Amino acid sequence: MNKLKKSVLLLLIVSIPLAMTHAKKDSWWQKAKNKLKEWSQTVKKDVQKVEEKVKDDLDKAGQALRDAAQKVEKKFNLDFIKDDTVKNIIKLILALDPKKGLQIIKRITAQKANDPYYDKHGTVSHNPGPTTLEKQFLQARDPNTFEALSKLLNTNKNKLLKDPVRVGISFSGGGYRSISWGMGALLGLDELGILDATTCMAGVSGGAWLLTSWIKHGTDTKQFGQLLNANLSNRLFENLKLVKVLELALAYLLDGKKMGPVDLFGIGLAGPLLDHDYTLRLVDFQQQMLTGKRPLPIFNAGGAVDPTNISFAASPLNTRINVFNPAQKTYSSTTIPPWATGNKWSGGVSQTGLSTTLATISAICGSAFTVSVLETIERYERFLIKILGKKLFNKLYTKLDSTNVGKFRVLPFPLPNPNYEIAGQVFSNKLNFPLTDEGVKCNLGGNRSVSAMLGSAIGSIKPRKIIFVIDASGGHSATVASSLKKEDEQQRKMVEAGIPGFTQLYPDIDYSTIKDKELHIFQNDDSMIVLLPFLNQSQYGSSNTFKTDYKGKQADMLRMVYKSFGVIKENKKEILSSMTKFIRRERSTPAQKAAAKQLANKVRPPRKYDAKKPLQIEQLEKVLQQLPKHQPIQPGKHQMIA
Repeated sequence: MNKLKKSVLLLLIVSIPLAMTHAKKDSWWQKAKNKLKEWSQTVKKDVQKVEEKVKDDLDKAGQALRDAAQKVEKKFNLDFIKDDTVKNIIKLILALDPKKGLQIIKRITAQKANDPYYDKHGTVSHNPGPTTLEKQFLQARDPNTFEALSKLLNTNKNKLLKDPVRVGISFSGGGYRSISWGMGALLGLDELGILDATTCMAGVSGGAWLLTSWIKHGTDTKQFGQLLNANLSNRLFENLKLVKVLELALAYLLDGKKMGPVDLFGIGLAGPLLDHDYTLRLVDFQQQMLTGKRPLPIFNAGGAVDPTNISFAASPLNTRINVFNPAQKTYSSTTIPPWATGNKWSGGVSQTGLSTTLATISAICGSAFTVSVLETIERYERFLIKILGKKLFNKLYTKLDSTNVGKFRVLPFPLPNPNYEIAGQVFSNKLNFPLTDEGVKCNLGGNRSVSAMLGSAIGSIKPRKIIFVIDASGGHSATVASSLKKEDEQQRKMVEAGIPGFTQLYPDIDYSTIKDKELHIFQNDDSMIVLLPFLNQSQYGSSNTFKTDYKGKQADMLRMVYKSFGVIKENKKEILSSMTKFIRRERSTPAQKAAAKQLANKVRPPRKYDAKKPLQIEQLEKVLQQLPKHQPIQPGKHQMIA
């Protein structure tokens, strides 16, 4: 409790002055200050006692560790190791775990000796289309998904071969809340048979956490759901031993890389998500993916400079950094092998075969773990109410809620820049390429990764797309509509810029209809969106973006899982019938599309990105009925109906 008081005290010292700038004249602040002053005197004495005890304990522990290290030096001759840092870490491992320490070191060095990528050099590519490995995956996966679709929807397989349709799933951000909502959807889609027909899945932030755990465990969804729920009952960093951190640090050092704060956060995530497997890499799943037996997982992050228009997408087959300038409508795509992610680069060539671990990938994609002052306060809510009283607590929370300070949450990851010193490339003068949680600005950024993969051509044919959007990013209809609309507009901008893989538009979506309905389906000739928004989140208890401790909250998380699972199950008939209609739907010819577009432009001006509401058919019919038959419809004449 003393440590808790210290943490809360530091929090209040930082947050109260910020809030006071907005409420200097409020008398309740004076009451809060007086109570805080009285309480701080007591806490200060307690903190001094704790500090003295901790210092004494640390001194004893440090001396014990130094004694153990001296014994290690006498027992093992480590003079052949030239790097002092590596030598000291090995000493610490042997000192902390005398029985298994030597086995740990042997295992790490053996992994490096047998790593096929250890001495391999990766080069940069700027081809925006699918890589060779991605093409191999699609060639292996397509026959499986087409077979599953034809059986699921009772459709002739030859129809799918002539006019192919691919299915993808996009999971939004939202921390543990997103994991729970996404897990339920995954269970539901698997039960319907749709997962077998799925080509790829992409995740942002918490959605990426779900996929990292899914790719690691490789079990069926029911077993995975049970396992994940059990693992998430533990705190981050629970049961973590220092020797494990040193083990990973040694592996990093042997690869020429140093650990940073995001790597350390990845170690925390690796506990509940990866069963404490700290050294597992994304590239370790490459051969498994090339068999085409499972959907390809794609993990999305954003550039810290501009998370909306700079994106990072990593899979076991490829790592891609896309940069889009909407003003100039220019685009660049940088591709590097997945085993080269995290390397040092010289003129676009990697200096080692280092690959960033799956734990670090999880941390990069969900790097908004500093979360916010607000969520930290929520964690200590009962304790603060006891000290300040409920009225003062609520006022403090309200004041912070109105500031950006209370909501700040970002920690960039300095990815070595593969474009460093390559003339003509974006950020070529930057040694590092800062990445952050894409959910900070674009919680459905995975939609673009899914769309690009599904749109990869089969010969000369562009497949049609069905994308399931599992959105836990907003608790009410306006937020859900805003997230999807942002992605819709981004997609249209990229189509207009002629970006390869972005040749098909989203269906027209009436965002005003995204209210109380739990499932929405939109489609046109080329694409179909199935939206599963998590509405009314406040009814589900622990729905915060992220907490380090969800112990005792499994009931809340399971309710989220069962809710999204139930929505999929209850709407089975509508989902499958809509998919059947979409697959059997004949595509419009280019001439028909041009004629339809021309007619639409005559009735109203071309759609703008900031259009408040798409045109309703009923409105259009009423306007047309009111027009004299001989009067031609002029472009821009009837803007009031848009």
